[in-house]
Amino acid sequence: MHNAIETNGLVFTPYLVDEREPYADAFIRGSFIGSDSSHKRANFIRSILEGIIFSFEDLMQIYQHNQHNFDTVISIGGGAQSPLWLQIQADIFNKKVVSLINEQTASLGATIIAVVGTGWYANFQDCTDVFVKTKKFYCPIADNVSKYQKLYPICHQVYQHTRDLSFNLIQFRQQNH
Repeated sequence: MHNAIETNGLVFTPYLVDEREPYADAFIRGSFIGSDSSHKRANFIRSILEGIIFSFEDLMQIYQHNQHNFDTVISIGGGAQSPLWLQIQADIFNKKVVSLINEQTASLGATIIAVVGTGWYANFQDCTDVFVKTKKFYCPIADNVSKYQKLYPICHQVYQHTRDLSFNLIQFRQQNH
């Protein structure tokens, strides 16, 4: 992958606090799949980043299935400070990803609602055009997109194959405490 350490076939499923979407499953647990002695710390870190974004891609697929398509993703939070995280998003989503100058999105959203509510702006689009400022755009890199499009179906299979194992491990844990 472009300017990054590849995971070398290592996949992480980020089901650490149950899972809500697209699988409503209180028993599923996270896992690393495909690890061997060739994997280094950087491969594990990269697979965690990719696994989280693949989980978000599951949600994007639901939106697309329901004819809600996006051409741009706005990334916020601590991860949005990482160029690597933002590029992985652009490549997995195959969409432009934007980081914002103002990371205080909750208070910014409340301000926009209040300003539109007072009538200072006619609508939310006019208001956000003034208040929301982008910092940087990340565009998909075709070679990375191609690799992720091959990896995504493999990652998507992990839930089906680990669901029963996770449930059995939880039962074991409860019986042995």
